[in-house]
Amino acid sequence: MEFVVDTYQPMRLCENAKFRKLLEAHNSEAHHIDRETLRNMIRQEATSLRAVCVEACKRQHLAITTDCWTSVANESYISLTAHFIDENWKLTELDLCCDPFPGSHIAPVIAAKVQELHLKFGITDEQVVCCVTDNEPTNNAAADSMSYEWIGCVDHLVELTTGIAFNGIGTSDVMSKCRKLVGHFTSSSQAQEALERIQLATHQEPLKVVQDVATRWWSTHSMVHRLLKLESDICQMAIKNKRVADLNLSVTEWAEVKVLDALLEPFMGIQKFLEGSYVTIAHVPSVVIAMRNILNNFPVNDDTENVLSKMKMQFNQRWGSGVEGSVWREHFTRGPRNIRKGIPKVVLLAAAVDPRFKHLNGIPSADKVQITNVNFK
Repeated sequence: MEFVVDTYQPMRLCENAKFRKLLEAHNSEAHHIDRETLRNMIRQEATSLRAVCVEACKRQHLAITTDCWTSVANESYISLTAHFIDENWKLTELDLCCDPFPGSHIAPVIAAKVQELHLKFGITDEQVVCCVTDNEPTNNAAADSMSYEWIGCVDHLVELTTGIAFNGIGTSDVMSKCRKLVGHFTSSSQAQEALERIQLATHQEPLKVVQDVATRWWSTHSMVHRLLKLESDICQMAIKNKRVADLNLSVTEWAEVKVLDALLEPFMGIQKFLEGSYVTIAHVPSVVIAMRNILNNFPVNDDTENVLSKMKMQFNQRWGSGVEGSVWREHFTRGPRNIRKGIPKVVLLAAAVDPRFKHLNGIPSADKVQITNVNFK
């Protein structure tokens, strides 16, 4: 059973003649089971583990994460994960469920389903410190029906800002050309081998192009960064290869890609950091301040003015202006598509009680007073 579950094997494996022969080779007295028996064993184990999860969640203060999606088989699901620090100060994550979720996914339905899942695992609203989801407007609206605080995924909010640089007006065309150029090498082993030969001729360690992936947000920067490393090799290859010459970027486009790479490299580092398997909530105010400084201090010229202005507008719409007196109260207002704006209250409080960030460096004095009054009054 454990082998089938851990390696995502089909139930029918237990009835496969070759698999049974393998078992008999190790144990001539092995007892074979059919798929229905295996299915029942898995259900019993799931029931047992669900009871363990219910017991583990008792009397804990929980942060929950939930998400809805549709599979490639066009079937809808909802997940629920509980996060807490146990009595041994160990960060614990329990993947409570991944349940079918057919029907309409409007805000009241999502809120009701999350509440249903809470009851299923014996979780009360009083236990929940906050709920984290992506920033899809329906999730934001569903949060209005919850009695605890909702936080939109910070990494997702960063992506909404950096995405302008990759897909905004004036840059989408050059990014499309980058993807076509990368696609040529990823779809042709001969083209990739020719590129490697050019690199070997100049005593370089051969590198391959990197294809960006929609579900890995910083992967577009990785694609651009790798292309820049291969720029001279690709241009050399274009001299003799008409197909590469047709796909190759112009001198102006290569210069534009270099600007985007320099602008977005620190944002990629921030996104990768926030994707880590450790607690990052107390870091968020510092991360927001760092991103604001990057956008405000990046050199402005004809190549960067348009992208920077659009990124700054998007950033301020999501995180607020950061001016004196606005940081504490900004989250009580709404930004585009009715999404909560600014740094959430619980995030500011988490930073204030964390010894590493207790001085709240970078946050205006008036807002520090508001935050510390909540903590220590």
